Amino acid sequence: MNPGTIILYIVSIAGGVAYMAFQSRCFKPLCLLTYICMAAGMLAVYSFAEALIGAFGPKKDAPGLDFAAGRHHQEAGGEQEFAAAGPADTSFLSRINKTILANPWITQFLERDYYGLAQRKDMEPRTMLVRMEKYGAVGAVGLTVATMALGLRFNPGLSMVGFVGGFFLPHLNARKAIGLRHRKALMNLPSFVDLLALTIESGLDYLSSMEKILATTFKNKGALEEEIDNVMRQIQLGFPRRDALRNMAKRVDVQEIRSLVGLLIQSDELGTGLVQLLRNFSQDMRNRRTGRAEEMAGKASTKMLGPMMIFIFPVIFALILAPFAMSLIKGGGMSF
Repeated sequence: MNPGTIILYIVSIAGGVAYMAFQSRCFKPLCLLTYICMAAGMLAVYSFAEALIGAFGPKKDAPGLDFAAGRHHQEAGGEQEFAAAGPADTSFLSRINKTILANPWITQFLERDYYGLAQRKDMEPRTMLVRMEKYGAVGAVGLTVATMALGLRFNPGLSMVGFVGGFFLPHLNARKAIGLRHRKALMNLPSFVDLLALTIESGLDYLSSMEKILATTFKNKGALEEEIDNVMRQIQLGFPRRDALRNMAKRVDVQEIRSLVGLLIQSDELGTGLVQLLRNFSQDMRNRRTGRAEEMAGKASTKMLGPMMIFIFPVIFALILAPFAMSLIKGGGMSF
């Protein structure tokens, strides 16, 4: 541990003690000793978590992984490993993020959002992690300020709740955008597969057929067309066909895309005909879409029971029973 880190830890403990002392208005030695123990305990928990995350991460000299180089590393299959910080970035937060991203589980967790949103630059794991930390800090500060504004005492648990809520907010927003993108990709998939089968039947291979369809039919590119275009570009850059297709299945992680990729890879490996398989696949997708629509229509009546019981039935009962209630109030009772 270098002297700068030690000084930072001491300043952090002193700041935490001063904040808790002013909040509780207790400056007695016993109170200060308690606050020092609390601040040191939180710092010890943080240090333990940082060491634990680093222990499960890959070693610095692991082959094929370079988390400190500040660049992408291409491997077989087109997968990328991400750097946590550049070589000149030695700030405290960057070193923490480097340690966090050294854990493969956390990196995989962040890469799902990156691939799911078509490898956008603002969704790279290190950028996404910094954004999540900023939202977490805003959530913690906001909940703490709200607690103080309501006249309540400072509660570290509420600040932690605010940090966790803000920390996962960008990820939840990304998952929502990924789900929307997947639905848009599936909308045009049956028509695209039908056109693919038709052009393959005319004598073209499936790559030339995809290129022809993109050039002549789908001029306004949606999510599916962007993914097919990415496949074509990766193949032009030298990727094997199967790897480019598997990368598309990784980016659009839905069953229909994985099944289509499996059919195309099987055709490459075994030399089987694609026309009838693609037509059956397209018809099966339409049948499943119809089945899902019928299932949603069947569930609609059950889902309507809740709003009807809360909003409609009480109004009906009030309209029916209102005359009897008025008669009871005005007449003093009901005559038999």
